[in-house]
Amino acid sequence: MKHFSRTAAIAVLIAAMMLSLFGLSSCRKKPVTPMEYLSSAYDKTLENKIQSPLYIPALLDAEGYGLDVAFKSTEDTAFLGVDRVSLEGVLTKNALSASGEVKIGENEFDASVFLNDALLAIGSDAILGGTYGAEFKNLKEKYENSIFADSDSDYYIPGDISSILETISDGFSSAVSINDIQKIVDKYVALIKDVLHENEYAKSETDKEGTTVTVSLNNAAVEKLLRKVFNTAKEDEELRSLFEKLIGLGSMSGEIDADEIMEEYDAFLSDSDTLDELISEMNENASFKLTLTVKTDKKDIIQTAKLVFDATIDGTNGKIILALDLSEKDAITLKLTMEGPEDGEVPFDSATLRYRVTENSKSAYASKLTLTVDQDGEKTDSELYAFSYEKSSGEFKLTLGRGFLDDNAIVVRGELTTGKKTISVKITKISSPLLASYLGENSLSLDLKVVLTADAKEPNAPKYKNIFDLTESEMEALVEKSSSAFEDLD
Repeated sequence: MKHFSRTAAIAVLIAAMMLSLFGLSSCRKKPVTPMEYLSSAYDKTLENKIQSPLYIPALLDAEGYGLDVAFKSTEDTAFLGVDRVSLEGVLTKNALSASGEVKIGENEFDASVFLNDALLAIGSDAILGGTYGAEFKNLKEKYENSIFADSDSDYYIPGDISSILETISDGFSSAVSINDIQKIVDKYVALIKDVLHENEYAKSETDKEGTTVTVSLNNAAVEKLLRKVFNTAKEDEELRSLFEKLIGLGSMSGEIDADEIMEEYDAFLSDSDTLDELISEMNENASFKLTLTVKTDKKDIIQTAKLVFDATIDGTNGKIILALDLSEKDAITLKLTMEGPEDGEVPFDSATLRYRVTENSKSAYASKLTLTVDQDGEKTDSELYAFSYEKSSGEFKLTLGRGFLDDNAIVVRGELTTGKKTISVKITKISSPLLASYLGENSLSLDLKVVLTADAKEPNAPKYKNIFDLTESEMEALVEKSSSAFEDLD
């Protein structure tokens, strides 16, 4: 079982690598090689197959997101003691900004937070009387010149704060943007695709029914990929810089030594004998073959895809088969089959996820997701969710866990509206026998609205007072202000 678990782990990693080649770097130009054809077919299939009203392409490709949340108390939620909550947030590749208000009885409170690679600022007119922040650059120096490092101050903070703040400062000065990561990912995905483009590994055949593409990898192919990646990485200063920044962030916990890890990184890439030993050990202890077979129709829409991973590790053989069926117009089926050694065990023989659109007319849409698990000939069926939506009124019903919660399934009702770049969900009622244990009733009326928007603009940093510039009297006033606000809440 231990050996087969290792087989499964390797299978998942390699399978994820191969499948990501289609999604991460799809190709819209005229297909030339089998791999380019698969990328093009992937795009066409995604556009053709997804029918859900929740599918909004702009939300998948957005540079930033806006989130609005509004909650109003109802008779059923009065026990929470909160009359109203509103929240507005923006998340982009470079910053996070959020602000909100809460009304509890006669009291109203506000709060805001802003975070990027240079600044953390927290504000509240009601509790703090303004906005206070700290710049990550030179945090140690700012602290050592503040009242918090003065042992004679009432606000002195004991302990080795300087080293902690220095670590935080170094970490944020090494901040990594999503663009940095995406640039490196794209480079190495392209490198791997260059190897797979070779006819030795990828082949295609076309007939009157469509096209079949077969991609096969074995020990020799992985060795070639490893050497290609290794030889590129050892000359790649951008990769080294990114790795150093990530390690710098990890060192903020104090559990790892960034300098030591970078020395090991440089030593590994500078010594090709290390790679030779790794490949030799792989070939000696493991033998595997991974085959991906994809069939498309005459319109280049993927109909089926089958990934077979057959491996022998330390003398133990195992096989994993992942089969995707898109041939049904209104259904998507994904089946995972596991075959272990004769004297071993597997978690299950097969598990099948099936997404099916049961209605998609001008007036309504409905779908469900089911899971079937087969173990030693015994099948267990579970409905994970069922969703129905009235397109004219926007009313929806979402049933969760009917298959495994039995009579305790959770039913969510509300209103759904979508636009080219937005999705708005208003939840008006939640029902489940599970609620009776806590509320005495099986249902709960709500007034909760959530709006998600694509391509939100980069938020601007707020005006703030640096917390380390505060005088003794200013800090005392801040403490009194916040204490008074919390007393009003009581």
